[in-house]
Amino acid sequence: DDLPLGHVVLGALAAAATCGLLWSVRRRPVALFGLVWFCLALAPASQVMPHHLQRGDRFLYLPLIGLVAAAATALVRARPLVGGRPAVLASVAAGLGLLLLLTNLSVTQVRHWRDEVTLWEHCAFVEPNNPRAHGYLAGAYERAGQAGRAEASYRKAIRLSPNTVWVLNNYAIFLTSDDAPRLEDHRLAVELADRGCRLTEWRDPDVTHTLARAHTALANTHAAAGRFSLAVEHYYKALEAHPEYDMPLFNLAMLLSTCRDESLRDPAKAVQLAEQGRGLADTLDAHRLSILATVYGEAGRFEEAVGAMREAIEAARANGDANELARLRGYLRRLENRVPLTAPP
Repeated sequence: DDLPLGHVVLGALAAAATCGLLWSVRRRPVALFGLVWFCLALAPASQVMPHHLQRGDRFLYLPLIGLVAAAATALVRARPLVGGRPAVLASVAAGLGLLLLLTNLSVTQVRHWRDEVTLWEHCAFVEPNNPRAHGYLAGAYERAGQAGRAEASYRKAIRLSPNTVWVLNNYAIFLTSDDAPRLEDHRLAVELADRGCRLTEWRDPDVTHTLARAHTALANTHAAAGRFSLAVEHYYKALEAHPEYDMPLFNLAMLLSTCRDESLRDPAKAVQLAEQGRGLADTLDAHRLSILATVYGEAGRFEEAVGAMREAIEAARANGDANELARLRGYLRRLENRVPLTAPP
């Protein structure tokens, strides 16, 4: 982004003042060394060449050694000016006042580093038009469970920089998260993730996975509302965006095997999709295994259905979910009796 004109002018004035100061101490080697040390040590973190580290007080530790050395030489040269008791007392008072001021500033600054929320709040306060600061602040709010503030910060970051891919990706994930159901917006999540995919030319697997996740969440919403054709459409869009993502395979298989719309039911296709999902899944939890068992049961493959449901029960037992365990045991009894789970009791 283009820098504001005011920033450019202030930067030029600072550079000119620095050059003038260095010229004025050219015959004082210690002071010159200290100032050059300060400039060179500060340069890598100065954002003259922008980089990803927005805030880091520690970057001043090494440069300040040179600044202190230069200041010490100035104090030594001023020593002859301090004559008599009143001047000495005034110098001591001034030194103590400066020490108290620096102590107060340090205490204030340390408060900003209390946690990541206070750190990024301070960054956003110092640079209110910095999209990175608002993007990181949104993530910090999200991890702290402050969903409303996270959503507001994501929106501000997007408004300041509409094409920052990692912000688009993180915001889309946030909008499909179960942690903040009030703020779920699956359509917007699809829009954001799709923009991220186009900006990266579909080469970033993290962003394509997020798009698949957003399409899956939107498909789930359509399915729950009885809009089954739209659900099928978005499940296939999820698979097109990221073929290695297993959840749309399982959910689509479940829909095709249990859908109330007979024109969409396809048990054989559902089995194919569920088995494909099983091959892709990193972890087969109780939810995925129960879908596999349901799909097998709807296709009349009860032996395989019983085996998958027993695996689901073991997974639920390992997870310590008593309610899920009781529900799956009820399903197992029906499958052992060769009754599909969608059949009336």
